Amino acid sequence: MTPAPAILYPAHNLRPVYRLHYDWTGWPTEGAALPPDIVAVARATAGAWEGDGLRLLTSHADAGKVQLLFSVTPTVSPVFFCMRVKGRLQYALRKAGVPVAFSRKVAFRCLGENTTPAVENYIRGQVG
Repeated sequence: MTPAPAILYPAHNLRPVYRLHYDWTGWPTEGAALPPDIVAVARATAGAWEGDGLRLLTSHADAGKVQLLFSVTPTVSPVFFCMRVKGRLQYALRKAGVPVAFSRKVAFRCLGENTTPAVENYIRGQVG
């Protein structure tokens, strides 16, 4: 009997790459403005988001809105994503001494390359 081949890629040393991007936009409550250093606070929060499966890629803000683009793992649901981004950012702002009350209005977008052929191939692979 031939011995089984050795495992070349054990799970403990793999770092999978995902092309799943989620974008979050948040607005302050009416009559309020975001602090000018909100992008710096977001970047400082990146380590906490990493533990949640969210990697901050880019950020943009002005007085009226903040937009954050993340690369996420497949286990991150849109609801969890929105909850964690807002919660951690709000906590970090409060800790930095510039608390912000975000509006309940939020924008979530999933960005990718969902071309017609890609979607058709995916569907074709799902049916027998």
